[in-house]
Amino acid sequence: MKFYNIGIPFETESIVDFTDIKEVSSVDELFSQTGFKLSVDEKSVIDYKMSKADRIYGLGENLRGINKRGGIYESFCSDDPNHAPDKKALYGAHNFFIIDGEEKVGMYIDFPSKIEFDFGFTDKNNIQISVEGNNFKIYIIEGDTKKDIVSKFLKAIGPSFLPPRWAFGYQ
Repeated sequence: MKFYNIGIPFETESIVDFTDIKEVSSVDELFSQTGFKLSVDEKSVIDYKMSKADRIYGLGENLRGINKRGGIYESFCSDDPNHAPDKKALYGAHNFFIIDGEEKVGMYIDFPSKIEFDFGFTDKNNIQISVEGNNFKIYIIEGDTKKDIVSKFLKAIGPSFLPPRWAFGYQ
């Protein structure tokens, strides 16, 4: 797993285990084997050309199916109780996804504000990720399988919070 700081990121402390994470010196080094391209301005944009066989998994609680290809998703939490197929965001912001095809790669964008993921909606063969800002961290997770990528990501973010027994109520 490797990462690069874009600008001066706000420290979210979402990554707790840096044991197997390497900071790289440039975006080119970060994206060297993946095909991602980054342009940074007031709004930062990450582009990726997909093959026909690529599937996209991740982003946590979102509408549509497990394969997120063909949709637009917004990582900007709201508490809107009206869930419908046209909604772009739900309660949780999970900026981690996996591209599963001939090449397998995961990406985590550590940014506490709005991110829009266009996974082949505007252009069916293109991923376009728009980050509203230019101060964030990008993590690239490479692995042989989806399970390998997810394991590396879960190790980096640490174990899930387990509330005390009394908090489960009378169930």
